[in-house]
Amino acid sequence: MNRLTSSIVAGLAGGAIATALVSVFASAPWTSASIANATGSPAAEDLGPATTLVLAGEPEVRVSAKDGRMSWGTEAGARGLTIAAVNTGKVLGAILQSERFEERRAQFKEEVEKAGRELEARFAELQNKYQGTKPDSPEAGEARAAMQAFQQEYQEFMARTQQAEGTLAAEQYTEAYGDMRTAVEVICDRRKIDLVYRFIPPDEKIAPSDMDTLTLQIQARTFIKLPEGLDITVDVLKEMNLSAE
Repeated sequence: MNRLTSSIVAGLAGGAIATALVSVFASAPWTSASIANATGSPAAEDLGPATTLVLAGEPEVRVSAKDGRMSWGTEAGARGLTIAAVNTGKVLGAILQSERFEERRAQFKEEVEKAGRELEARFAELQNKYQGTKPDSPEAGEARAAMQAFQQEYQEFMARTQQAEGTLAAEQYTEAYGDMRTAVEVICDRRKIDLVYRFIPPDEKIAPSDMDTLTLQIQARTFIKLPEGLDITVDVLKEMNLSAE
């Protein structure tokens, strides 16, 4: 017999499956030379190749290889997935501190400060113009109207500045998230990763705060325990030429 049977049907359950299969194949009259597969000759203790492994039950489960993954059904989720995790806060923080993003924030700050200096200069002119104006003088009404108009203009300037600052922050976070996703996709294609979780390290200190914020901090911790090797945060940072610090 020069190949394994395409399927194995057994009325086994739990840990007894692996033990029974090892026993069966260990006693089979096949040599390692006759069990070559697509990746080369396996070790003598390897099992296979086999097209399908059928596990008895209600219903039975047919396990096979599909697209390089273990599959047990036709549904998209009925297959084994390779997973990883990324500390999104660390990556986004590094992106936002990069030169490209800092330059845009510096430009915005410079524009706001320039407009603020112009307002300060105009306010100084108004003070000089109406300094010493008595409440009962003919210029008093004009002075009050000028100051009220300036105050209105200043309040509108502050409102526009706050709105523009919020818009810039939203744009930068959105762009940073897109950049992070692109880097993650590259790594996933390279390492054949199917599913990536965002996470906060389980052992990261919880910052003291009010109860609502504390609850959010705990809920944001996707994993209570994260096995070694699943965290690809450093890989993402390196892919983007960013510091891991």
